[in-house]
Amino acid sequence: MTACSLAAAYGAGMPEYERGTSYITEAIAAAIASNVKDGIDVNEMTQEEKDAAPKKKAPSIQDRISAKIQDHILHFEITFEDGIIERGEKHPKPDVRSYLVTENVPASMITRIVEHFEAQRDEIKGSQGVNADEQLKEAYSHLSKADVKRFMDFYKALIADLEMYKEEKKVARAPRARKAVSKSKQVAKLNYMKRHEQLKLVSINPEDMIDCKEIWVYQTKYRKLGKYVAEGYGTLGVKGTSIVGFDVNGSVQKTLRKPKEQLAEFKKAGKVKLRTFMDEVKAVDIKLTGRINKDTIILKVF
Repeated sequence: MTACSLAAAYGAGMPEYERGTSYITEAIAAAIASNVKDGIDVNEMTQEEKDAAPKKKAPSIQDRISAKIQDHILHFEITFEDGIIERGEKHPKPDVRSYLVTENVPASMITRIVEHFEAQRDEIKGSQGVNADEQLKEAYSHLSKADVKRFMDFYKALIADLEMYKEEKKVARAPRARKAVSKSKQVAKLNYMKRHEQLKLVSINPEDMIDCKEIWVYQTKYRKLGKYVAEGYGTLGVKGTSIVGFDVNGSVQKTLRKPKEQLAEFKKAGKVKLRTFMDEVKAVDIKLTGRINKDTIILKVF
């Protein structure tokens, strides 16, 4: 592409310089050599020889991306040659955004496009001033101060628009959807009592605690019956070894004086009966902490 750009610049009237001409000559020689295999012109090979020849490797995704980036760069190179070199516009205003939007260029490509034109800009910049590089100074000696200013204005406008488009694409990009964690994984660390032989209690599947509105638990060591209710319009869940999302004021526990009889009555009660069950327990309300341990039976969820 560099050789083609130089050739186009020469065709537009740019004075030739030794380094550029040598580069074009070498590029032509390389292109010719790529069409010859072991001294045999590929175009003169028989069909059998062509079939026996090693097949070219299919381009990878990265190769395709690089090729597409080069296409976009070439578009702006042509804009540069047409608008700046040929017409000599004083205040170039390349229509960058319209092209990028039409082509739907992803933000990931913009960085490499910007790097390409920054390198070109820096070459011209490095050819100017008292500390200019001698080779660059020779290569761009044909440019007047007015030419240099026009070129630098073009690169400045182009790079600014590229960067602005990149930022717009980042803002417009939809946030990555978080993968839902399975219920089994959410309760994997929960340490609870699976059964209590003396009271004939069995814990329900802890996965049922996820996204429910109400959880009933019984702390066997201290004989405390607890009721967790979700906060507001939310639901209850489990994080680590604790219940989360509960209403701190509405979730309470009470000590049972006769746990065997009271829990037997609890097991028979339906959802309606349980609405007033805790009120009938004659004991002081104690706030719940959310922690579940090896002494806790998970009784019911709603």
